Amino acid sequence: MRNTEALLALFAEHRVQATWFVLGEVAEAFPGVVRAIAAAGHELGVHGFHHHRLFQLTPAAFRASIQRAKAVVEQAAGQRVLGHRAVAFSLSASTWWAVEILVDLGFEYDSSVFPFRGTQYGLPRAPLTPYRVDTAQGSLTEVPLPVLDFGPLRLPCGGGVSATLSAVVHAMGDPEP
Repeated sequence: MRNTEALLALFAEHRVQATWFVLGEVAEAFPGVVRAIAAAGHELGVHGFHHHRLFQLTPAAFRASIQRAKAVVEQAAGQRVLGHRAVAFSLSASTWWAVEILVDLGFEYDSSVFPFRGTQYGLPRAPLTPYRVDTAQGSLTEVPLPVLDFGPLRLPCGGGVSATLSAVVHAMGDPEP
C-alpha cells in the first residue's frame, strides 16, 4: 500500500491521471487500495483474476476469470470497469477468441496488443493507433501499446524491461517486422 500511496501522491502532485489495470485477486485482497485509486480520480481496468496468460486458459476459464475480476474491481472501486489488458500482452492471433468474450462481458476497450513481432506476444501487422474490433457480440476499441519504428523494426517502448529486452534480442536475430 505504501508504494501505491506514494505513486498516487506523485500523480496528484503532477496532475497525472492513469488507467490502473488491476488483478481481481489483488482487488479482492486489498479493496481499500482499489478504492484509493478510484477516489484519486483514476480509471480502473481489469488485468485478469490471477496472473494467467490467455494461452494458459480455455475460453470458458477466461470468461469466468474475467467476469469475476470485473465484478470484484467494480465493487471495490464503486465504478464501472470499461477496459482490459491481458496478462503479458498475451492477446495474439491464437487467443483472439478472447475479444468476443470481452465484448460480451461489457468491456468497451482492450489494450493488450503490441503491434510488433515478438517471440511470445505481438501482432506485427496491427495498427499503431486505436482501432475498432467487430465481433458477433458487438465491438470494442483496441488501444495498442506503443512501439518505436527503427527502419524495418518495430520495438516496444512500454510494458516493462523484460518485454523490451525480449523484443530487442528477437529483432536482432530476425529483423523482419
